[in-house]
Amino acid sequence: MNLPLWTVSGGVKHFEKISTSNRSFREYYDTPRNLFNSTYDSIFGLKWNGGRVCNPHDTMDLASLKDCVNEYNKQGIGFNFSFTNICLKEEDLDDLACNFVLENIIATHHLNGVICASKVLRDYIKTNYPKVRIIWSVINGLKTAEEYNEACEDEQNYLVVLHPDFNHNPKFLDELTHPEKIEVMANDACVFGCPYRRLHYTMLSEYAIQQAANPIIPSLKELDGTKSSLYKTEYGTGCIAALNGYVRDNRNILSFSDIDAMLDRGFQHFKLIGGREYDWKTFETKWFENYLKRYPARKCFAECGMGN
Repeated sequence: MNLPLWTVSGGVKHFEKISTSNRSFREYYDTPRNLFNSTYDSIFGLKWNGGRVCNPHDTMDLASLKDCVNEYNKQGIGFNFSFTNICLKEEDLDDLACNFVLENIIATHHLNGVICASKVLRDYIKTNYPKVRIIWSVINGLKTAEEYNEACEDEQNYLVVLHPDFNHNPKFLDELTHPEKIEVMANDACVFGCPYRRLHYTMLSEYAIQQAANPIIPSLKELDGTKSSLYKTEYGTGCIAALNGYVRDNRNILSFSDIDAMLDRGFQHFKLIGGREYDWKTFETKWFENYLKRYPARKCFAECGMGN
């Protein structure tokens, strides 16, 4: 049976729920198969963070973080740290906390990796830890099939994340020559064609750097007036596009039939986002149960002749 290989957001924030769900699934169905293949997240205060806000109440100490990742690894599940800061400089590569995580948590298991958006950071990781998987982030803003094909052919990249605006563009998808190395975001709810993506990613990257230097800061608003002109208290960390009148119409979200079509095209890797933004109950009922349990059940019914 041709099923997606899933990575799931919220591996730290929802650690207990996600890891328990997987164990329960395996025990109930008496199967060695996991619900998902990897998870991703990060913790508050790490300078290399980017792409999302890690709040103080969602964090854990480094010893507990190591235990968390080890538990996933014991289940045969990889853990990818979202080190997607796009504002890093050479001097930021010496950060003690991030290097501790890289050396003592990420590099200790072959299934673990780093979601990366900085060539400076990627080169540093591959030079010092060549076996660590690099997932080339959507934050890089690749725009053409040629750029995606080139990124997929780069041996440093284990996977390349597809911009969700291309999810329903069959012509574009057919131009991708390495679909097996593409990771598809299945439930992206951002504004289609958002003109603020790069600005927002930059804001969040600079926020992470400030947050690492000032770990007691709980809110982006408290950083207003710093050297960065990008910090605007009226935006905070929310969706800039929505605050400027754009509508989230959910057009990038994949249906089960869309996933079928993607699999037929050779795409294997799919990604559930939003684990950090949603509370567990919402994330579980809206995305986790739907894609990770109902979709495989639908495929099973179809293959044994019980489908439509």
